[in-house]
Amino acid sequence: MYDILSVRKDFPVLEEVIYLDSGATTQTPVQAVNSMNDYFFKYAANHGRGAHRLARQTTDHYEDARDTVAEFLNTGSDGTVFTKNATEGINMVSLGLKWENGDHVVTTVVEHHSNLLPWMRLREQGVEVTVVGSDREGRVDPKDIDEAITDRTRLVSVNHVSNVFGSVRDVKKITQIAHRSDVLTLVDGSQSAGHMPVDIKDIGCDFFITPGHKGLLGPQGTGVLCIKDPDI
Repeated sequence: MYDILSVRKDFPVLEEVIYLDSGATTQTPVQAVNSMNDYFFKYAANHGRGAHRLARQTTDHYEDARDTVAEFLNTGSDGTVFTKNATEGINMVSLGLKWENGDHVVTTVVEHHSNLLPWMRLREQGVEVTVVGSDREGRVDPKDIDEAITDRTRLVSVNHVSNVFGSVRDVKKITQIAHRSDVLTLVDGSQSAGHMPVDIKDIGCDFFITPGHKGLLGPQGTGVLCIKDPDI
């Protein structure tokens, strides 16, 4: 059990306020700020683009961070891609997959706009989008997703935890349902990573996306896209 008063000391701003908006963005703890300062003050250089000492040190820290994130989320480092935020990660998938006229995407009504608008925009390319409903408490029945899948469905994209209701999606079951029809799955973990245990290999999804500035307690401008098969 954490000593909450000790944890609060890691966030100097909490000396003056009670902060209740961590669902949008968390405050950054001193440990993260100190690590960033170490980069700027001690070894700032280009990652992967130099042979001098600072460049090698930067590359080592960068790749160590990738390994740490992959281990924390239980996924492979080779498929762990750093992004600016969850929105960028979702758009990397929507823009990176090859779509054909008549392809189909399934998502839900309780998604953040970042997990709705990229799929809606694909309609301009002839992609059809089905938005599955929820009950009054924001819960989505996996059976409804199953019924929405057609022989043209390419992707099912759902959040792990709703940013509005706090309802938790059974993403493992949804992934199993989708994979039975050879359909890819994307899980938006913006509200789950750091707040609850996340095991990407156990979930089995093809894409898992999360920002760094929420439950992972990182700074703004960070995020990660985890890809099950980097050769997809």
